[in-house]
Amino acid sequence: RQAAFPVEVLCKGLRPALHKAEASRAIDKVRILNKIAGRDQAQLDEPPHEEHEKYEEVNCCLAGRFAQAGWLNAVSKGIIRREGFIEALRDDPRRTAFILDLSTVDPRNKALVEL
Repeated sequence: RQAAFPVEVLCKGLRPALHKAEASRAIDKVRILNKIAGRDQAQLDEPPHEEHEKYEEVNCCLAGRFAQAGWLNAVSKGIIRREGFIEALRDDPRRTAFILDLSTVDPRNKALVEL
């Protein structure tokens, strides 16, 4: 399933900036960012922080998910080191494990040797 996912999209997902993204309604973005930053219910409509440590935590978690989803695709295309997949997994603060099944990867693939 992941092999069919465009690698260009996966690579963009390795560098998310949730706090800079758009929402269908401006107030939705404000409330989402304020909730991520830990503001209470009464503060959800306040202007959000431009930067916050929780934004970075969420960005790293998202990047880690994209890296996991695209790992085999990136290995097969030989871009695993070049595009930041390894760093995205390493920097995901909530990741405690990564199970890698290489049974579908051609063992002659030179990118495997690099791992």
